[in-house]
Amino acid sequence: MLCALRVREDVSASPEVAAVLQVIADGVSTGEPARRAGVSNASASEHATVLRNVGLVHTERAGRSSRHSLTLLGAELLGAAVTR
Repeated sequence: MLCALRVREDVSASPEVAAVLQVIADGVSTGEPARRAGVSNASASEHATVLRNVGLVHTERAGRSSRHSLTLLGAELLGAAVTR
Protein backbone atom coordinates (compact mmCIF):
# COMPACT_ATOMS: atom_id res chain seq x y z
CA MET A 1 0.00 0.00 0.00
CA LEU A 2 2.79 2.42 0.91
CA CYS A 3 4.47 1.72 -2.44
CA ALA A 4 1.23 2.51 -4.31
CA LEU A 5 0.90 5.78 -2.39
CA ARG A 6 4.49 6.71 -3.24
CA VAL A 7 3.92 5.95 -6.93
CA ARG A 8 0.73 8.03 -6.87
CA GLU A 9 2.67 10.96 -5.40
CA ASP A 10 5.46 10.60 -7.97
CA VAL A 11 3.04 10.49 -10.91
CA SER A 12 0.99 13.38 -9.54
CA ALA A 13 4.13 15.46 -9.06
CA SER A 14 4.99 15.31 -12.76
CA PRO A 15 2.38 16.63 -15.17
CA GLU A 16 4.27 15.08 -18.11
CA VAL A 17 4.30 11.60 -16.56
CA ALA A 18 0.63 11.93 -15.64
CA ALA A 19 -0.19 13.02 -19.20
CA VAL A 20 1.70 10.06 -20.70
CA LEU A 21 -0.10 7.69 -18.30
CA GLN A 22 -3.46 9.14 -19.39
CA VAL A 23 -2.62 8.66 -23.07
CA ILE A 24 -1.44 5.09 -22.48
CA ALA A 25 -4.84 4.35 -20.94
CA ASP A 26 -6.17 4.28 -24.50
CA GLY A 27 -3.75 1.49 -25.49
CA VAL A 28 -1.38 3.21 -27.88
CA SER A 29 1.67 2.59 -30.01
CA THR A 30 5.04 4.11 -29.24
CA GLY A 31 4.65 7.50 -30.95
CA GLU A 32 1.20 8.33 -29.58
CA PRO A 33 2.18 9.30 -26.00
CA ALA A 34 4.64 11.89 -27.30
CA ARG A 35 2.26 13.38 -29.84
CA ARG A 36 -0.81 13.47 -27.62
CA ALA A 37 0.94 14.52 -24.39
CA GLY A 38 2.90 17.24 -26.17
CA VAL A 39 6.35 15.96 -25.22
CA SER A 40 9.35 14.78 -27.22
CA ASN A 41 9.60 11.15 -28.32
CA ALA A 42 12.60 10.72 -26.01
CA SER A 43 10.67 12.09 -23.01
CA ALA A 44 7.62 9.95 -23.73
CA SER A 45 9.82 6.87 -24.04
CA GLU A 46 11.58 7.68 -20.77
CA HIS A 47 8.26 8.25 -18.99
CA ALA A 48 6.85 4.99 -20.38
CA THR A 49 9.94 3.16 -19.13
CA VAL A 50 9.55 4.62 -15.65
CA LEU A 51 5.83 3.77 -15.61
CA ARG A 52 6.60 0.23 -16.79
CA ASN A 53 9.33 -0.19 -14.15
CA VAL A 54 6.90 0.69 -11.34
CA GLY A 55 4.24 -1.65 -12.69
CA LEU A 56 1.74 0.86 -14.10
CA VAL A 57 2.26 0.12 -17.79
CA HIS A 58 2.69 -3.05 -19.84
CA THR A 59 4.49 -2.94 -23.18
CA GLU A 60 4.19 -5.55 -25.92
CA ARG A 61 6.82 -5.50 -28.61
CA ALA A 62 6.31 -6.81 -32.13
CA GLY A 63 9.31 -6.29 -34.36
CA ARG A 64 10.15 -2.61 -34.34
CA SER A 65 6.85 -1.43 -32.90
CA SER A 66 5.54 -1.43 -29.35
CA ARG A 67 2.07 -1.14 -27.90
CA HIS A 68 1.54 0.26 -24.41
CA SER A 69 -1.39 -0.41 -22.11
CA LEU A 70 -2.16 0.07 -18.43
CA THR A 71 -1.74 -2.67 -15.89
CA LEU A 72 -4.46 -3.18 -13.30
CA LEU A 73 -2.45 -1.03 -10.87
CA GLY A 74 -2.08 1.69 -13.51
CA ALA A 75 -5.81 1.67 -14.20
CA GLU A 76 -6.58 1.84 -10.48
CA LEU A 77 -4.15 4.71 -9.99
CA LEU A 78 -5.56 6.62 -12.96
CA GLY A 79 -9.12 5.98 -11.76
CA ALA A 80 -8.24 7.31 -8.32
CA ALA A 81 -6.70 10.42 -9.87
CA VAL A 82 -9.77 11.01 -12.05
CA THR A 83 -12.21 10.75 -9.16
CA ARG A 84 -10.31 13.21 -6.98
